[in-house]
Amino acid sequence: MVGFYPEVYARMMELRKERKDFIDKGDDMGAFYRNQKLITMLRDGEITKDNIDEMMTKDGMSKDMIPMYWYYENGYTNPQKVQLSLMDKNFELSSENENKRGRLTKLRMKNLMFDILSRRVDKYLNPEKYTNNKILCIVGQSGAGKTLCSLHLKYKLGANVICSFTTRPPRETEVEGRDHHFINIVPDPNDLLAYAVFGGYEYYALKVQVYGDCTVYVVDEQGLESLKAEHGDEYRIFSVYIKRQRSKRLQSGVGKGRVDRDNNRKTLPIESYDWVIDNNSTKKELFNNIERIYNEVKDK
Repeated sequence: MVGFYPEVYARMMELRKERKDFIDKGDDMGAFYRNQKLITMLRDGEITKDNIDEMMTKDGMSKDMIPMYWYYENGYTNPQKVQLSLMDKNFELSSENENKRGRLTKLRMKNLMFDILSRRVDKYLNPEKYTNNKILCIVGQSGAGKTLCSLHLKYKLGANVICSFTTRPPRETEVEGRDHHFINIVPDPNDLLAYAVFGGYEYYALKVQVYGDCTVYVVDEQGLESLKAEHGDEYRIFSVYIKRQRSKRLQSGVGKGRVDRDNNRKTLPIESYDWVIDNNSTKKELFNNIERIYNEVKDK
């Protein structure tokens, strides 16, 4: 669903922040079926950007029939059917992609879905592993070295690095499962860790991707603020900002358009970050700094 209805889905996420009663955690099953009914109606075109403000209320979702009864009468009783139809769409779009490394394969999709399901089961069976988790957010402009740092931590120190989902096609140098998951999996809003629209495309991450001593997450300023506001009581969130001269960012291969677009993005006061790295020297110095910060967070 995400990516096929970007405007209305983005509005739904905004309303979830405003209408806390709609996702009342003290009403678990009611909240669950309200969300399932909402997603089903959105998928079927009954809810659009023009009526979602009116419909997305407790009363709106309970009109004529309580959500649970409505969902099993009108919705998909087998949620796998939704995923299967979406898989077909993903394979169709991926086959048109010129970047072969960014293409989705059936084996990749199978492994990805299995990993998500395994994490959900593990979280249910071993909840203590998912309490008081720490997230190290890496923030910076395009070409600053964010992804480079995250991959270094992943492959050298074995860090758990969130690979976010996005609806945009992969760039020429990007690889599926390394830079992003270039795929559209329908997320339950309650499973979302973060969600944002940038450059006309959607980006999101799931809560089940957070585990271990310290999870690393490359995110923008808006995402960091949202993460702290919505999940600050659930996770211990730390942040590091990587700054780099414009000329060096352009030399790294980042297009001028992307660099210029950063001029319009939201910025945060530099003192709001826990650490700041000046990436205008060598890769060795950059890696030493990010390793030091990661180990410091991990040991907290």
